Amino acid sequence: MKLRINHVTKQFQGKTAVDDFTLDLSCGICGLIGENGAGKTTLMNIICAIMEPNTGSILLEGLDVKKMGESYRTQIGYLPQDFGVAPEFAVLDYLEYISLVKGLTAKEGHKRSEELMEYLSLHDDRKRRVCQLSGGTRRRVGIAQALLNDPKILILDEPTTGLDPGERAKFRQMIGNLAKERIVLISTHIVSDIEALSTRNAIMKNGKLAACGTTDELTEPLLGKTWEIKIRSNDMEVFAKEHYVLNMRNSDDGTFSVRFIHENAVHGAAPVHPCLEDVFLWKYLA
Repeated sequence: MKLRINHVTKQFQGKTAVDDFTLDLSCGICGLIGENGAGKTTLMNIICAIMEPNTGSILLEGLDVKKMGESYRTQIGYLPQDFGVAPEFAVLDYLEYISLVKGLTAKEGHKRSEELMEYLSLHDDRKRRVCQLSGGTRRRVGIAQALLNDPKILILDEPTTGLDPGERAKFRQMIGNLAKERIVLISTHIVSDIEALSTRNAIMKNGKLAACGTTDELTEPLLGKTWEIKIRSNDMEVFAKEHYVLNMRNSDDGTFSVRFIHENAVHGAAPVHPCLEDVFLWKYLA
């Protein structure tokens, strides 16, 4: 299955949110990485046919999805960053309601809801109100509603926002299992959440596609240029002026452990393998 985002542009009151964006997607996970305000959510709404672009199109196997209409929408599963749920809904009631909205019969919806609650470890929460659940459990409910129609294309907008580290690890494992026979597009500004999962990554900046490739392809320019060093606190200001600092953390001995970019070796610094977050901080948030 091939999904093409074909020269898509979207403007709001003269401001360009998505700017001539082109990207080809196939089965597997693609990370859509960008800072808040980069245009990721607008692009996802266009892919899901919730919003129309000013110019450009979305093509599924070469067909314009606007002309496909409902036959396209039935193949989409979408988890927005904030999915609204009426406070009186229990988990099972909510899933059965959404299944009806998606065109399943009551019998089909009940069966599919039960299957997904079992798969996503939600069965013990089936009678609890969604608004009373923890952030991680709410996200699993969100995934369940996105999967009710067994979609071929799964769109997840900032799915790990608000999750603790344990919940994020479980979420990554679950998404990895779901992506084997689906196109999965995951929007995030938390780069570490997608790096281990994605087969490809698309970096979005100011509405444009800034770069696209595997993690190895994107990090290749920083090979031999990424370092770590310990710096005393009173030397940190001068060091930061002379080097491109990616991040730093306090050490127990009162120094800073600093990760930075430099073309050549620096005395006292150890080479480290670059990661996707290094590339993002260096090139696309500079």
